Amino acid sequence: MIDGVRCYSDYRNLPERVDSALLVLPGTKAISAIRKAAASGIRRIWLQQGAESPSVLNAARDLGLDVISGECILMFAHPTSYHKVHRWIWGLLDKLPA
Repeated sequence: MIDGVRCYSDYRNLPERVDSALLVLPGTKAISAIRKAAASGIRRIWLQQGAESPSVLNAARDLGLDVISGECILMFAHPTSYHKVHRWIWGLLDKLPA
């Protein structure tokens, strides 16, 4: 539990099936995390900046995962400050991650 919220150490232990995962971790741990996600049926991964590397992206591609990388998730989490500007600019340029 973290602040009263139940946490799970493995995707397979989640009470519901999930399709997507946000990975915010060091790049050295990302390959293991995406392999575990893929083995649990997760097909879409968002690699927060710092989690991606060429080897991580190659592993994700080899596993057939849809990946967003190099983008900050904070521009979608009720963005404030420069995150709000980042989202607006990317939207204007039609570059928002799909």
